[in-house]
Amino acid sequence: INAEYMGEVLSRHILERAVELIIHKSKGAPMDEGEADYKFMMDFLAYTRLKSDAYCELLGKGDITEEIAELQSVLETHFKSLKKVYQYYSSISSQSNKMVLSDFWRFVEDCKLPCKQLPKATIDLVFIRCNWTKDDEFNIQSKRDTAAMIGHDKELDQNEFVECLARLAVERYREEKLSLAQKINKLIVDQIIPRAMSSDVDEFKKIIYSPKVQAALSVHHKLLFKIFSFYKSMDVTDGKSLSVNLNEFTTMCKDCELIDKTLTRSAVSSIFFNAQDNEDSEGDNEMSFREFLESIVALAIYKIPNPIQPVDQRLTLFITRMLLPPLKNKIPKLAR
Repeated sequence: INAEYMGEVLSRHILERAVELIIHKSKGAPMDEGEADYKFMMDFLAYTRLKSDAYCELLGKGDITEEIAELQSVLETHFKSLKKVYQYYSSISSQSNKMVLSDFWRFVEDCKLPCKQLPKATIDLVFIRCNWTKDDEFNIQSKRDTAAMIGHDKELDQNEFVECLARLAVERYREEKLSLAQKINKLIVDQIIPRAMSSDVDEFKKIIYSPKVQAALSVHHKLLFKIFSFYKSMDVTDGKSLSVNLNEFTTMCKDCELIDKTLTRSAVSSIFFNAQDNEDSEGDNEMSFREFLESIVALAIYKIPNPIQPVDQRLTLFITRMLLPPLKNKIPKLAR
Protein backbone atom coordinates (compact mmCIF):
# COMPACT_ATOMS: atom_id res chain seq x y z
CA ILE A 1 0.00 0.00 0.00
CA ASN A 2 1.73 3.17 -1.20
CA ALA A 3 1.24 6.75 -0.09
CA GLU A 4 -1.06 7.53 -3.04
CA TYR A 5 -3.29 4.59 -2.20
CA MET A 6 -3.42 5.54 1.47
CA GLY A 7 -4.38 9.07 0.47
CA GLU A 8 -7.47 7.72 -1.30
CA VAL A 9 -8.84 6.36 1.95
CA LEU A 10 -8.29 9.44 4.11
CA SER A 11 -11.48 10.54 5.80
CA ARG A 12 -13.29 13.66 4.58
CA HIS A 13 -12.93 15.15 8.05
CA ILE A 14 -9.12 15.09 7.89
CA LEU A 15 -9.01 16.44 4.35
CA GLU A 16 -11.29 19.31 5.31
CA ARG A 17 -9.06 20.22 8.24
CA ALA A 18 -6.01 20.11 5.96
CA VAL A 19 -7.66 22.55 3.55
CA GLU A 20 -8.69 24.80 6.44
CA LEU A 21 -5.09 24.84 7.66
CA ILE A 22 -3.73 25.80 4.23
CA ILE A 23 -6.27 28.64 3.92
CA HIS A 24 -5.54 29.70 7.50
CA LYS A 25 -1.81 30.03 6.80
CA SER A 26 -2.29 31.62 3.37
CA LYS A 27 -4.17 34.48 5.02
CA GLY A 28 -1.19 35.18 7.26
CA ALA A 29 -2.81 33.84 10.42
CA PRO A 30 -0.58 33.51 13.50
CA MET A 31 1.58 30.39 13.37
CA ASP A 32 0.57 29.25 16.84
CA GLU A 33 -3.05 28.87 15.70
CA GLY A 34 -1.91 27.06 12.57
CA GLU A 35 0.27 24.77 14.62
CA ALA A 36 -2.70 23.98 16.85
CA ASP A 37 -4.64 22.82 13.78
CA TYR A 38 -1.66 20.77 12.64
CA LYS A 39 -1.31 19.13 16.03
CA PHE A 40 -5.00 18.27 16.09
CA MET A 41 -4.66 16.65 12.68
CA MET A 42 -1.67 14.57 13.74
CA ASP A 43 -3.39 13.58 16.97
CA PHE A 44 -6.55 12.63 15.07
CA LEU A 45 -4.55 10.57 12.57
CA ALA A 46 -2.72 8.73 15.34
CA TYR A 47 -5.99 7.47 16.83
CA THR A 48 -7.90 6.82 13.60
CA ARG A 49 -5.43 5.21 11.19
CA LEU A 50 -3.14 2.22 11.30
CA LYS A 51 0.22 2.09 9.60
CA SER A 52 0.55 0.50 6.17
CA ASP A 53 2.20 -2.71 7.39
CA ALA A 54 -0.62 -3.26 9.91
CA TYR A 55 -3.29 -2.78 7.24
CA CYS A 56 -1.58 -5.36 5.00
CA GLU A 57 -1.13 -7.86 7.80
CA LEU A 58 -4.64 -7.57 9.24
CA LEU A 59 -6.66 -7.09 6.05
CA GLY A 60 -4.62 -8.76 3.34
CA LYS A 61 -2.99 -7.42 0.19
CA GLY A 62 -5.96 -7.19 -2.19
CA ASP A 63 -8.25 -4.23 -2.71
CA ILE A 64 -8.97 -3.31 0.89
CA THR A 65 -10.14 0.25 0.31
CA GLU A 66 -13.62 -0.35 1.70
CA GLU A 67 -12.32 -2.25 4.73
CA ILE A 68 -9.92 0.58 5.57
CA ALA A 69 -12.65 3.20 5.19
CA GLU A 70 -14.95 1.15 7.47
CA LEU A 71 -12.21 0.81 10.08
CA GLN A 72 -11.39 4.52 9.98
CA SER A 73 -15.06 5.36 10.43
CA VAL A 74 -15.23 3.24 13.60
CA LEU A 75 -12.04 4.74 15.01
CA GLU A 76 -13.23 8.27 14.24
CA THR A 77 -16.46 7.55 16.11
CA HIS A 78 -14.50 6.53 19.21
CA PHE A 79 -11.66 9.06 18.81
CA LYS A 80 -12.41 11.08 21.95
CA SER A 81 -12.99 8.00 24.11
CA LEU A 82 -9.77 6.31 22.98
CA LYS A 83 -7.80 9.51 23.56
CA LYS A 84 -9.12 9.86 27.12
CA VAL A 85 -8.33 6.21 27.88
CA TYR A 86 -4.80 6.52 26.49
CA GLN A 87 -4.16 9.78 28.36
CA TYR A 88 -5.15 8.15 31.64
CA TYR A 89 -3.06 4.99 31.38
CA SER A 90 -0.03 6.63 29.73
CA SER A 91 0.29 9.09 32.63
CA ILE A 92 0.36 6.55 35.46
CA SER A 93 4.01 5.47 35.45
CA SER A 94 5.80 6.81 32.41
CA GLN A 95 8.07 9.84 32.37
CA SER A 96 7.62 10.11 28.59
CA ASN A 97 3.82 10.38 28.37
CA LYS A 98 3.64 6.97 26.69
CA MET A 99 2.02 3.76 27.84
CA VAL A 100 4.60 1.43 29.39
CA LEU A 101 4.08 -2.30 29.73
CA SER A 102 2.86 -2.21 33.34
CA ASP A 103 0.26 0.44 32.48
CA PHE A 104 -0.80 -1.49 29.39
CA TRP A 105 -1.44 -4.52 31.60
CA ARG A 106 -3.40 -2.39 34.04
CA PHE A 107 -5.56 -1.32 31.10
CA VAL A 108 -5.91 -4.94 29.96
CA GLU A 109 -6.95 -6.12 33.42
CA ASP A 110 -9.34 -3.21 33.98
CA CYS A 111 -11.10 -4.05 30.71
CA LYS A 112 -11.11 -7.79 31.51
CA LEU A 113 -9.60 -8.64 28.14
CA PRO A 114 -7.85 -11.96 28.98
CA CYS A 115 -10.06 -14.95 28.19
CA LYS A 116 -9.89 -18.38 26.57
CA GLN A 117 -9.73 -16.84 23.10
CA LEU A 118 -7.24 -14.18 24.23
CA PRO A 119 -4.76 -15.67 26.73
CA LYS A 120 -2.21 -13.50 28.52
CA ALA A 121 0.68 -14.91 26.47
CA THR A 122 -1.02 -13.72 23.28
CA ILE A 123 -1.57 -10.27 24.78
CA ASP A 124 2.15 -10.04 25.56
CA LEU A 125 2.97 -10.97 21.96
CA VAL A 126 0.59 -8.30 20.66
CA PHE A 127 2.34 -5.66 22.76
CA ILE A 128 5.74 -6.76 21.44
CA ARG A 129 4.49 -6.90 17.83
CA CYS A 130 3.30 -3.30 17.97
CA ASN A 131 6.84 -2.18 18.90
CA TRP A 132 8.38 -4.32 16.22
CA THR A 133 8.61 -2.55 12.88
CA LYS A 134 10.23 0.81 12.21
CA ASP A 135 7.71 3.17 10.61
CA ASP A 136 7.41 6.92 11.23
CA GLU A 137 4.61 7.34 8.72
CA PHE A 138 2.76 9.84 10.90
CA ASN A 139 5.84 11.74 12.14
CA ILE A 140 5.20 10.21 15.57
CA GLN A 141 8.46 9.64 17.42
CA SER A 142 8.53 5.88 17.64
CA LYS A 143 11.23 3.56 18.91
CA ARG A 144 10.27 0.62 16.72
CA ASP A 145 13.81 -0.08 15.54
CA THR A 146 16.33 -2.85 15.95
CA ALA A 147 17.78 -1.40 19.14
CA ALA A 148 14.32 -1.17 20.66
CA MET A 149 13.61 -4.80 19.75
CA ILE A 150 16.80 -5.92 21.48
CA GLY A 151 16.42 -3.53 24.42
CA HIS A 152 12.70 -4.17 24.92
CA ASP A 153 11.32 -0.66 24.34
CA LYS A 154 8.10 -1.60 26.17
CA GLU A 155 6.10 1.54 25.61
CA LEU A 156 3.28 2.44 23.23
CA ASP A 157 2.58 5.76 21.55
CA GLN A 158 -1.00 6.63 20.59
CA ASN A 159 -0.93 4.92 17.20
CA GLU A 160 0.72 1.78 18.55
CA PHE A 161 -1.98 1.62 21.24
CA VAL A 162 -4.71 1.67 18.59
CA GLU A 163 -2.85 -0.99 16.62
CA CYS A 164 -2.78 -3.10 19.78
CA LEU A 165 -6.55 -2.76 20.07
CA ALA A 166 -6.99 -3.92 16.47
CA ARG A 167 -4.78 -6.97 16.99
CA LEU A 168 -6.45 -7.81 20.32
CA ALA A 169 -9.86 -7.57 18.65
CA VAL A 170 -8.76 -9.94 15.88
CA GLU A 171 -7.58 -12.53 18.41
CA ARG A 172 -10.52 -12.20 20.80
CA TYR A 173 -13.17 -12.49 18.08
CA ARG A 174 -11.29 -14.79 15.70
CA GLU A 175 -14.16 -17.30 15.59
CA GLU A 176 -16.80 -14.68 14.87
CA LYS A 177 -17.67 -13.77 11.27
CA LEU A 178 -17.09 -10.05 11.62
CA SER A 179 -15.03 -7.53 9.69
CA LEU A 180 -11.99 -5.99 11.36
CA ALA A 181 -13.96 -2.77 11.89
CA GLN A 182 -16.81 -4.68 13.51
CA LYS A 183 -14.40 -6.56 15.76
CA ILE A 184 -12.62 -3.47 17.04
CA ASN A 185 -15.96 -1.70 17.48
CA LYS A 186 -17.20 -4.62 19.57
CA LEU A 187 -14.04 -4.56 21.68
CA ILE A 188 -14.35 -0.82 22.31
CA VAL A 189 -18.10 -0.81 23.01
CA ASP A 190 -18.32 -4.04 25.04
CA GLN A 191 -15.01 -4.09 26.92
CA ILE A 192 -13.20 -0.76 26.88
CA ILE A 193 -15.74 2.06 27.26
CA PRO A 194 -17.68 0.41 30.11
CA ARG A 195 -14.60 -0.66 32.10
CA ALA A 196 -11.52 1.43 31.27
CA MET A 197 -10.49 4.42 33.33
CA SER A 198 -10.21 7.66 31.39
CA SER A 199 -8.78 11.12 31.80
CA ASP A 200 -11.62 13.64 31.63
CA VAL A 201 -9.49 16.67 30.88
CA ASP A 202 -12.36 18.60 29.32
CA GLU A 203 -14.50 18.48 32.46
CA PHE A 204 -11.55 19.50 34.61
CA LYS A 205 -10.87 22.50 32.39
CA LYS A 206 -14.46 23.64 32.83
CA ILE A 207 -13.63 23.94 36.53
CA ILE A 208 -10.35 25.72 35.86
CA TYR A 209 -11.93 28.33 33.60
CA SER A 210 -14.92 29.04 35.84
CA PRO A 211 -15.10 32.74 36.83
CA LYS A 212 -14.32 32.16 40.52
CA VAL A 213 -11.23 29.99 39.89
CA GLN A 214 -9.95 32.45 37.28
CA ALA A 215 -10.47 35.30 39.74
CA ALA A 216 -8.46 33.45 42.39
CA LEU A 217 -5.64 32.91 39.88
CA SER A 218 -5.67 36.55 38.79
CA VAL A 219 -5.07 37.74 42.36
CA HIS A 220 -1.74 35.87 42.39
CA HIS A 221 -1.01 36.10 38.67
CA LYS A 222 2.21 38.13 38.98
CA LEU A 223 3.65 35.92 41.73
CA LEU A 224 2.78 32.76 39.82
CA PHE A 225 4.47 34.15 36.71
CA LYS A 226 7.62 34.85 38.76
CA ILE A 227 7.61 31.23 39.93
CA PHE A 228 7.10 30.01 36.37
CA SER A 229 9.93 32.26 35.12
CA PHE A 230 12.28 31.00 37.80
CA TYR A 231 11.78 27.30 37.08
CA LYS A 232 11.58 27.52 33.28
CA SER A 233 15.24 28.58 33.16
CA MET A 234 16.47 26.02 35.68
CA ASP A 235 17.07 23.05 33.35
CA VAL A 236 19.02 24.15 30.28
CA THR A 237 19.60 20.61 28.98
CA ASP A 238 16.48 20.79 26.81
CA GLY A 239 17.69 23.98 25.14
CA LYS A 240 14.46 25.81 25.97
CA SER A 241 13.86 28.62 28.42
CA LEU A 242 10.35 29.71 27.43
CA SER A 243 8.56 26.81 29.07
CA VAL A 244 8.72 24.41 32.00
CA ASN A 245 9.64 20.75 31.46
CA LEU A 246 8.80 17.79 33.69
CA ASN A 247 12.08 17.96 35.62
CA GLU A 248 11.56 21.64 36.40
CA PHE A 249 7.94 21.10 37.42
CA THR A 250 8.92 18.19 39.67
CA THR A 251 11.70 20.29 41.22
CA MET A 252 9.19 22.99 42.11
CA CYS A 253 6.98 20.39 43.81
CA LYS A 254 9.98 19.11 45.76
CA ASP A 255 11.05 22.61 46.78
CA CYS A 256 7.57 23.18 48.18
CA GLU A 257 7.60 19.77 49.88
CA LEU A 258 4.40 18.82 48.11
CA ILE A 259 5.33 15.25 47.20
CA ASP A 260 4.03 12.71 49.69
CA LYS A 261 1.87 9.57 49.82
CA THR A 262 -1.05 11.47 48.31
CA LEU A 263 0.78 13.52 45.70
CA THR A 264 3.31 10.95 44.48
CA ARG A 265 5.92 11.50 41.78
CA SER A 266 3.66 9.52 39.48
CA ALA A 267 0.80 11.91 40.27
CA VAL A 268 3.05 14.89 39.53
CA SER A 269 3.90 13.39 36.13
CA SER A 270 0.23 12.74 35.49
CA ILE A 271 -0.66 16.37 36.26
CA PHE A 272 2.14 17.61 34.01
CA PHE A 273 1.19 15.48 31.01
CA ASN A 274 -2.57 15.96 31.38
CA ALA A 275 -1.94 19.70 31.21
CA GLN A 276 -0.58 19.26 27.68
CA ASP A 277 -2.95 20.73 25.16
CA ASN A 278 -3.19 20.46 21.38
CA GLU A 279 -3.78 24.21 21.35
CA ASP A 280 -0.35 24.79 22.81
CA SER A 281 2.70 25.14 20.59
CA GLU A 282 5.34 24.18 23.12
CA GLY A 283 5.13 20.43 22.58
CA ASP A 284 4.15 17.46 24.67
CA ASN A 285 7.18 17.68 26.97
CA GLU A 286 6.99 21.38 27.71
CA MET A 287 4.50 23.40 29.75
CA SER A 288 3.42 26.92 28.78
CA PHE A 289 2.41 29.48 31.42
CA ARG A 290 -1.26 28.81 30.72
CA GLU A 291 -0.72 25.09 31.30
CA PHE A 292 1.34 25.90 34.38
CA LEU A 293 -1.64 27.75 35.87
CA GLU A 294 -3.89 24.77 35.12
CA SER A 295 -1.39 22.52 36.90
CA ILE A 296 -1.40 24.79 39.96
CA VAL A 297 -5.17 24.25 40.21
CA ALA A 298 -4.65 20.49 39.91
CA LEU A 299 -2.02 20.55 42.66
CA ALA A 300 -4.39 22.49 44.90
CA ILE A 301 -7.12 19.88 44.43
CA TYR A 302 -4.65 17.09 45.20
CA LYS A 303 -3.27 18.72 48.33
CA ILE A 304 -6.59 19.98 49.70
CA PRO A 305 -9.02 17.18 48.73
CA ASN A 306 -12.05 18.64 50.48
CA PRO A 307 -15.04 18.10 48.16
CA ILE A 308 -17.26 20.44 50.22
CA GLN A 309 -14.94 23.44 49.97
CA PRO A 310 -15.16 25.30 46.63
CA VAL A 311 -12.16 24.90 44.32
CA ASP A 312 -11.40 28.63 44.26
CA GLN A 313 -11.07 28.66 48.06
CA ARG A 314 -8.85 25.58 48.04
CA LEU A 315 -6.72 27.20 45.34
CA THR A 316 -6.24 30.36 47.41
CA LEU A 317 -5.27 28.33 50.49
CA PHE A 318 -2.85 26.24 48.46
CA ILE A 319 -1.09 29.25 46.94
CA THR A 320 -0.85 31.27 50.14
CA ARG A 321 0.00 28.45 52.56
CA MET A 322 1.74 25.71 50.58
CA LEU A 323 3.26 27.26 47.45
CA LEU A 324 4.47 30.76 48.26
CA PRO A 325 5.95 30.39 51.81
CA PRO A 326 8.65 27.79 50.99
CA LEU A 327 9.62 29.63 47.78
CA LYS A 328 10.05 33.13 49.20
CA ASN A 329 13.59 32.40 50.37
CA LYS A 330 14.46 30.56 47.15
CA ILE A 331 13.04 33.16 44.77
CA PRO A 332 13.97 36.64 46.04
CA LYS A 333 11.49 38.42 43.77
CA LEU A 334 8.58 36.78 45.60
CA ALA A 335 9.42 38.62 48.81
CA ARG A 336 9.03 42.00 47.13
